[in-house]
Amino acid sequence: MGAAQDIRARFGRLVPAQQLAAVGALVILGSLVLPWYGLKLIAQLSQTGLDSFGWGHAALVLTAGSVLFLLSVSARGYRLPRPLAEGPLLILAGAWCAILVVYLILDRPNNFDPLKVTLRFGIFVPFIGAAAMVLGGLGVSRIHRSERERGA
Repeated sequence: MGAAQDIRARFGRLVPAQQLAAVGALVILGSLVLPWYGLKLIAQLSQTGLDSFGWGHAALVLTAGSVLFLLSVSARGYRLPRPLAEGPLLILAGAWCAILVVYLILDRPNNFDPLKVTLRFGIFVPFIGAAAMVLGGLGVSRIHRSERERGA
């Protein structure tokens, strides 16, 4: 079984809420190749998230990667030890990604004059991914809560 087939099989074993969170994490990672910053005077000059990669971007990649890892091991049947729960962790990761993007909006690249640096559409795409992760976490929490109620 190839790596792509293994990934596809694991993704298929996830419930829709978990799939939404996984897609959100992939959107965040994919947004790094889109233009994030530009200059007011030169419309064609822009920097992607990878061009201006720094600690904030690294934290964003680490968080999205951690979500993908959590969902991957969850698809294999692993359950987190108490008091940890998958839903709240996904919600927290989505909120943290949104906070990181706000930080990256405020902390523009300093290789240009910060007053002349504008924001491009790519920096707003991670908000969509973060919202998907939060919504996925809420869905997972709702599923686990209903399972606990049925079991009790």
